[in-house]
Amino acid sequence: MPGFYQYRSFILGALVIVAAGIGAFMIKSHAIEKEQQLEIIRAQIEAEKDRITVLEADWSYLTRPARIQHLSREMLSFVPMTPDRILTLDIFDEARDGTESTRLFRNTIFGEAE
Repeated sequence: MPGFYQYRSFILGALVIVAAGIGAFMIKSHAIEKEQQLEIIRAQIEAEKDRITVLEADWSYLTRPARIQHLSREMLSFVPMTPDRILTLDIFDEARDGTESTRLFRNTIFGEAE
């Protein structure tokens, strides 16, 4: 029966080699799949970086002080601060008392017509 044990050892060895080959093939194909996924993710990251660069450029353009100043003059009708628009704290007490300065206070603060 020594021939039977030799064949059995040969068959067992062949099965181990085939199993190792199949395992190596599966690991290799899994690694290739993961590398492809990694390349896709890297491409997405680069696209997002490009998008961020464009958005930062847009933000820089939109927040330029000269542009904001122009838009505020054009759309908000703000006027520069002049000394006659600066009030003292005394006007608040007078406005509460109901004196003549109440009219001035309301006109200055709230823009009410006389």
